[in-house]
Amino acid sequence: MCENDIWTGKGVLPEDAAARKTYPLYRGLFRYFPRALCAVAHVSYIGNRQHHPYEPLHWDKAKSTDEPDAILRHVIEGETDLQARAQAAWRALAWLERGLTAAAAAARTDKGE
Repeated sequence: MCENDIWTGKGVLPEDAAARKTYPLYRGLFRYFPRALCAVAHVSYIGNRQHHPYEPLHWDKAKSTDEPDAILRHVIEGETDLQARAQAAWRALAWLERGLTAAAAAARTDKGE
Protein backbone atom coordinates (compact mmCIF):
# COMPACT_ATOMS: atom_id res chain seq x y z
CA MET A 1 0.00 0.00 0.00
CA CYS A 2 2.79 2.47 0.79
CA GLU A 3 4.21 2.32 -2.72
CA ASN A 4 1.31 4.23 -4.28
CA ASP A 5 1.76 7.92 -5.01
CA ILE A 6 -0.92 9.00 -2.53
CA TRP A 7 1.19 7.67 0.35
CA THR A 8 4.54 8.95 -0.89
CA GLY A 9 3.67 12.54 -1.69
CA LYS A 10 3.75 12.60 -5.48
CA GLY A 11 0.16 13.79 -5.74
CA VAL A 12 -3.40 13.24 -4.68
CA LEU A 13 -3.84 10.38 -7.14
CA PRO A 14 -1.20 8.17 -8.75
CA GLU A 15 0.16 9.32 -12.08
CA ASP A 16 -0.09 5.83 -13.59
CA ALA A 17 -3.47 5.23 -15.26
CA ALA A 18 -3.77 1.64 -14.03
CA ALA A 19 -2.91 2.68 -10.48
CA ARG A 20 -5.51 5.49 -10.60
CA LYS A 21 -8.18 2.86 -11.26
CA THR A 22 -7.44 1.42 -7.80
CA TYR A 23 -9.01 4.58 -6.32
CA PRO A 24 -12.68 4.23 -7.32
CA LEU A 25 -13.87 7.56 -5.91
CA TYR A 26 -17.40 7.28 -7.28
CA ARG A 27 -18.02 3.52 -7.21
CA GLY A 28 -16.03 2.87 -4.03
CA LEU A 29 -16.82 5.97 -2.02
CA PHE A 30 -19.69 8.19 -3.18
CA ARG A 31 -21.97 5.32 -4.21
CA TYR A 32 -21.33 3.60 -0.86
CA PHE A 33 -21.89 6.66 1.32
CA PRO A 34 -23.85 9.35 -0.58
CA ARG A 35 -25.88 10.58 2.38
CA ALA A 36 -22.92 10.49 4.76
CA LEU A 37 -20.69 12.42 2.34
CA CYS A 38 -23.41 15.01 1.79
CA ALA A 39 -23.78 15.35 5.56
CA VAL A 40 -20.02 15.85 5.95
CA ALA A 41 -20.06 18.47 3.18
CA HIS A 42 -22.86 20.27 5.02
CA VAL A 43 -20.78 20.18 8.23
CA SER A 44 -18.04 21.98 6.25
CA TYR A 45 -20.56 24.63 5.21
CA ILE A 46 -21.95 25.07 8.74
CA GLY A 47 -18.46 25.22 10.28
CA ASN A 48 -17.31 27.82 7.77
CA ARG A 49 -20.36 29.98 8.47
CA GLN A 50 -19.74 29.64 12.21
CA HIS A 51 -16.02 30.44 12.17
CA HIS A 52 -15.68 32.59 9.03
CA PRO A 53 -19.16 33.90 8.18
CA TYR A 54 -18.04 36.38 5.53
CA GLU A 55 -15.36 34.28 3.84
CA PRO A 56 -15.60 31.70 1.05
CA LEU A 57 -15.72 28.07 2.11
CA HIS A 58 -12.26 26.94 3.24
CA TRP A 59 -10.63 24.75 5.87
CA ASP A 60 -8.87 26.89 8.47
CA LYS A 61 -6.35 24.25 9.50
CA ALA A 62 -5.04 26.40 12.36
CA LYS A 63 -8.48 26.69 13.97
CA SER A 64 -8.56 23.27 15.63
CA THR A 65 -6.04 20.47 15.61
CA ASP A 66 -7.42 18.11 18.26
CA GLU A 67 -9.09 15.68 15.86
CA PRO A 68 -8.79 12.50 17.99
CA ASP A 69 -10.39 14.19 21.02
CA ALA A 70 -13.02 15.93 18.91
CA ILE A 71 -13.90 12.68 17.14
CA LEU A 72 -14.60 10.99 20.46
CA ARG A 73 -16.62 13.94 21.76
CA HIS A 74 -18.76 13.80 18.63
CA VAL A 75 -19.06 10.01 18.86
CA ILE A 76 -20.39 10.30 22.41
CA GLU A 77 -22.87 12.97 21.28
CA GLY A 78 -23.68 10.93 18.17
CA GLU A 79 -25.56 8.22 20.04
CA THR A 80 -28.72 10.14 19.22
CA ASP A 81 -27.51 13.11 17.12
CA LEU A 82 -26.88 12.57 13.41
CA GLN A 83 -25.18 15.95 13.04
CA ALA A 84 -22.67 14.89 15.71
CA ARG A 85 -21.98 11.73 13.69
CA ALA A 86 -21.34 13.86 10.60
CA GLN A 87 -19.04 16.09 12.64
CA ALA A 88 -17.14 13.01 13.86
CA ALA A 89 -16.76 11.85 10.25
CA TRP A 90 -15.50 15.31 9.23
CA ARG A 91 -12.95 15.21 12.04
CA ALA A 92 -11.86 11.68 11.04
CA LEU A 93 -11.32 12.85 7.46
CA ALA A 94 -9.40 15.90 8.72
CA TRP A 95 -7.17 13.67 10.87
CA LEU A 96 -6.49 11.36 7.94
CA GLU A 97 -5.82 14.30 5.58
CA ARG A 98 -3.35 15.83 8.04
CA GLY A 99 -1.57 12.48 8.35
CA LEU A 100 -1.41 11.93 4.60
CA THR A 101 -0.19 15.48 4.05
CA ALA A 102 2.52 15.06 6.68
CA ALA A 103 3.59 11.71 5.20
CA ALA A 104 3.74 13.23 1.72
CA ALA A 105 5.85 16.14 2.98
CA ALA A 106 8.20 13.74 4.78
CA ALA A 107 8.53 11.60 1.63
CA ARG A 108 9.41 14.66 -0.44
CA THR A 109 11.96 15.77 2.17
CA ASP A 110 13.52 12.29 2.24
CA LYS A 111 13.92 12.49 -1.54
CA GLY A 112 15.48 15.94 -1.32
CA GLU A 113 12.62 17.70 -3.10
